[in-house]
Amino acid sequence: MITSNIENTDRNEREYSIDVVKALLIFLVVWGHAIQYLHGTDFNYWESPLYKFIYGFHMPLFALVSGHLMAGSYKRYSITKLFQKKSKQLLIPTICWALILTIIDIVLNVITHENNTVIWIVMRFI
Repeated sequence: MITSNIENTDRNEREYSIDVVKALLIFLVVWGHAIQYLHGTDFNYWESPLYKFIYGFHMPLFALVSGHLMAGSYKRYSITKLFQKKSKQLLIPTICWALILTIIDIVLNVITHENNTVIWIVMRFI
């Protein structure tokens, strides 16, 4: 069982049990996707007991772990600082990847002479 004492935890002290749970969950996500995509089109993965087992709990457990970790962030940072930090962590990579994928899409559309109007480019980026 995972126990936490956020109030008494040093900032640099890591909860390795959380890392183990996260690693297990990541493994189960990969395994679930392998069941879903590597058996071919004839395989009905919805009927697989292992698939049902993995997908029955891994996302709620991810939410639980995320909430546990976020509680520690709320204790360490003000809401404003936390919002700024998470914006940098999440928005900058998202916008950069969207820009990169849009550029790749534009190049491929120019090569194949498909739709590359300004409206299409803006909508693709969004």
